[in-house]
Amino acid sequence: MPGQIIPFAEFELDLGRYELRRGDRPVKLEKSPMELLILLVEKRGQLVTREEIVQRLWGQDVFVDTRNGINTAIHKLRSALRDDSEQPRILETVVGKGYRLIAATLGKSVSRANGRDQKPRSSEGDLRGQPRATSRLKIIDSIAVLPLINLTGMDENEYFADGLTELIIESLSQLPHVRVMARSTVFRYKGSQIDPLTAGSELQVRAVIAGQVRKRGDLINLGLELVDVRDGSQLWSCRYDRNCSNIFDMQDQIAGDIAEELRLQLTKDDKRPFGKAHTRNKDAYQGYLMGRFHLARRTELSLKKSLECFQMAIELDPEYSQAHAGLTEAYLSAEYCSLVPPSIAFPEAKKSIEQAVELDESSAEAYTALGIVRSFHEYDPHHGERAFIRALELSPKCSNAWHRYGVPHLTSLRRFGEAETALRRALEIDPFSPLINAHLGLVLTYRKQFSAAEKQFFKALEMDPDFAETHSFIGQMYWWSGQTKEAEDYLHKGLDLSVGNLRMRCVLAGIYAATGREVQARNELNDLLRRADARYVSPVFLSLIYLGFGDNEKAWQMLETAYRERNPVLPVLNAWPSCDHLRSDPRFQKLFKAFL
Repeated sequence: MPGQIIPFAEFELDLGRYELRRGDRPVKLEKSPMELLILLVEKRGQLVTREEIVQRLWGQDVFVDTRNGINTAIHKLRSALRDDSEQPRILETVVGKGYRLIAATLGKSVSRANGRDQKPRSSEGDLRGQPRATSRLKIIDSIAVLPLINLTGMDENEYFADGLTELIIESLSQLPHVRVMARSTVFRYKGSQIDPLTAGSELQVRAVIAGQVRKRGDLINLGLELVDVRDGSQLWSCRYDRNCSNIFDMQDQIAGDIAEELRLQLTKDDKRPFGKAHTRNKDAYQGYLMGRFHLARRTELSLKKSLECFQMAIELDPEYSQAHAGLTEAYLSAEYCSLVPPSIAFPEAKKSIEQAVELDESSAEAYTALGIVRSFHEYDPHHGERAFIRALELSPKCSNAWHRYGVPHLTSLRRFGEAETALRRALEIDPFSPLINAHLGLVLTYRKQFSAAEKQFFKALEMDPDFAETHSFIGQMYWWSGQTKEAEDYLHKGLDLSVGNLRMRCVLAGIYAATGREVQARNELNDLLRRADARYVSPVFLSLIYLGFGDNEKAWQMLETAYRERNPVLPVLNAWPSCDHLRSDPRFQKLFKAFL
């Protein structure tokens, strides 16, 4: 059926194309102001009350901030129509009542097909020439936010594009009934120039958000579009121009705009996270983004830089909860890599995460980090579990909470079945995370399901062949299943990729010792002990070499040292098959009492 064209002022409203034009040029107009314009045209100069607008735009039994929603739609419509609220020529405000279209609409509509006059519809009729997009959008239950493209091409702004992508993912993850792909899954496409539809098909989502960002000084220009993966149609697009100081307002508006496009039945509790304040200090915010950027790289140099950035952000805004949580995560990662000793990392991590939770009791990420500190620094898995459960209550779709609850918390308690379930939940949200996939293989290894573990590890390698941890875990699996040569091959590969990871070196040296290659093992051990004079080397890692030699007394000395310093790696050994022969020793019962 031919679509109607409704002329008014210098504009035409084309219902068949769902388009507003000025002359021959389309005027960009989002769906809410477009629906509002259609309603005003339908009324043909009659008053349209705010209640009627709420009914048309949002329907009944839907919670939105209607006052601000209407004001925003009116503002965008006036802007598109080049109208002045003080001296209106098209759209008039009736104070306290609603709005009226005062520009005359022609009494007839023009058929696009042949230009013949059509009978006008009744002023009470629905003039929309096509069904609202709502009916199609209701079934969109999964979204991937692809890494934003940095239009400046400058490396120093790359952190900003990545950080803004993370913030959009964070906000959308609060939406009910929508599965949002996690950061580590979507960032595999960074710099790949992949077509959004291809990415969406690979990720098995119904819609993809793609965009570009340009940062010039304090000015941010962001363009986003929501694309239907089924047919490539653009469901929504918008441009945001903001100052850095208003970045979180923009983040909340983006989430709200997309929620509106999806026509979600938002309750007050669902809506609440969009308005949550983070920081209003633009320099603290940029320090936080840079900290996240360096933390994601997980190299020694980047972890040091990450600590500096989070500390700077906290100095600029001591009440910045996310920066405190980020600092905790950076300390825990640096400690695991033997960059920072527990004597420094533990008190700093504990102070930071307790401050983060105090500042924002609704943060799932903060409670996840708190769970790690409680379980693996304080050796209090009971209160650690309470923190993990709280994180999952706050955000059931937080992949990191499910991940860290499974590994290392549940595995250190030898609750391997529950750990596997938790990791599979994490993978529903973050299916292409190399680390979560590798950790699932590790859990299967702990359960001594070596065939299933091998299959899972190779699946992880397909996702990222250069991920050192996966090679390391495969090496440990082969060692524990009695395949020494394969174990050494994969551990050597992991060492090469990680540029000398100390844990991998100790595991490999332990294999040398256990298989009679004492000279090689001693050389490795002596070199590591010399290194320990200049930097921290975990006694847990060193104990693995002594266990390989069969020197259990020296191994116990290392483990007792680790216990005294509250080394977070110690509880992990409770899951290792290579430590099974120690379980009957009373010293094992003493050191691992809280985890037995």
